[in-house]
Amino acid sequence: MSTASLALGTLFDGAPDLLDGFEAAPATTALVLEMPAPKKTLRDHLEGVDLILETLDQLDAEDLTEARKVELSEDLISALAGTRAKVDNVHRALAMFEGLEAAAETEIARLAARVARFARQRERLTDYVMATMSASKLTQLDGETVTFKLRTNPVKVAIDDPDLIPQNLLRFKAPPPPEPNKDAIKSELKCGREVPGARLIQTQRLERK
Repeated sequence: MSTASLALGTLFDGAPDLLDGFEAAPATTALVLEMPAPKKTLRDHLEGVDLILETLDQLDAEDLTEARKVELSEDLISALAGTRAKVDNVHRALAMFEGLEAAAETEIARLAARVARFARQRERLTDYVMATMSASKLTQLDGETVTFKLRTNPVKVAIDDPDLIPQNLLRFKAPPPPEPNKDAIKSELKCGREVPGARLIQTQRLERK
């Protein structure tokens, strides 16, 4: 078999029957076929990100054993480092989390506004029902599936002007406990002076460009 046949035999490894009866023309240079590396598809990238997200979700489980935690941590480290594609996958996962955080904060604000609006509407409708029943001198209003009743609440105190309340009827709350002044402590430590119970630390952050 010629050199060209041997080169093709390497290409079609595992399928020698394709070369049966094949004989290439004599050549002084071996035939070398270079196959381009397959490009990463969007699905490949998504699968890489999904692996990271799935591992993080599993690490959040409350009933996780220490052995499983170590195993998942190793899987996560493997998914994070090693190739440029993995670095890109980590960036995509972090960007996704940032987007989800922003969306969640927006949703919290939207839902808080809805809660306040529903509370105002409930209070307003309750006031209208009570005013209607009082004007009609009704203590009970029956429906098909519900009954409204006017009940007298226990007596409570209404404060019209706190400044007029006598001193002996005031309750004084304890002041909040003092807290460390970190700016002043930092200045002291950076000047080389010791501050008992405090120290300077240097941390790092992850920057993406």
